[in-house]
Amino acid sequence: MVAATRPLYPPIFRSAALLPSIPLTEPHELTTLIDHRRVQTLEKYELSILETLAPGDQVAQSYSDLVLTNMLRGKKVMHLCDQQAFAYLPGHTM
Repeated sequence: MVAATRPLYPPIFRSAALLPSIPLTEPHELTTLIDHRRVQTLEKYELSILETLAPGDQVAQSYSDLVLTNMLRGKKVMHLCDQQAFAYLPGHTM
């Protein structure tokens, strides 16, 4: 019996329990409709909430430090390096 191999990407974990919904930003407070960013900072950590309220295409994101992401609602199509595109859905974590 040959064991199946798993690809390194996409590194997605699917959870049966979704995080509770958070309220969206009021429309008059938005600075952009794609990846509007709200930030809460602590001494060594930062929580960024990115809200996307309009369709976007090939929106690039890059980070200088370790990042843990979780999709709360909606859907994005993710493109990582040279890997096949995949759907990033609520409950998915990377």
